[in-house]
Amino acid sequence: MCLAAWVKDKTMAEMQKIMDDAGLPFARVMDTAQIVVDPHMNSRRMTVEVEQMLSGTLKMPGTVFKLSQTPGDPFPPASFPGEHNSEIYTELLGYSEVRIAELMEKEVI
Repeated sequence: MCLAAWVKDKTMAEMQKIMDDAGLPFARVMDTAQIVVDPHMNSRRMTVEVEQMLSGTLKMPGTVFKLSQTPGDPFPPASFPGEHNSEIYTELLGYSEVRIAELMEKEVI
């Protein structure tokens, strides 16, 4: 009998018990929809909610490694294209407001 035929009529809970009773390692592979609602995964912050300017609240993958002093969860969310243009043009490149207006009028930026 092939493995697929043997497991096809068993639930995950049944498979977990069979494997546990046999002393064999076993873990199910969850898809994203299952991870988001799984109580254990939520208690481990494997998904986190992030507030994004245009999209609102989004669920995102959390950090796999849980370190006390460097948590590393995705806060803040990624920037949108052009979100920091003003800071880049003025602070980093030193452009004046007049120069930026000229470049915008010429559709360079």
